[in-house]
Amino acid sequence: MKEFEKPKELQENEELKQIERDVRTLADTMNELSDLVNEQSESIDTLEDFISESKNDIKQGDKLLVESEHYKESTNWYHDKVVYTLGGLVSLGIIIFIL
Repeated sequence: MKEFEKPKELQENEELKQIERDVRTLADTMNELSDLVNEQSESIDTLEDFISESKNDIKQGDKLLVESEHYKESTNWYHDKVVYTLGGLVSLGIIIFIL
């Protein structure tokens, strides 16, 4: 009767070895999945950094546009004053010259 038990023990041993192989395969798959998730996380963190930097650059650009608009307005004001003053002086010079 022990002869019949041996094959059963061998069969159980083979089944246990198969379960062990399956568990190792599952563990390897889980490790690979963990690595992929970590890589994706790093990519997402990098994208978040780029988005944050872009927002800061846009705010800085907005501020520079407002400053340049003020500069343009003040330059136009000075330009107009100089033109009118020179025009007035030239007109005055012509009037004095004619008289």
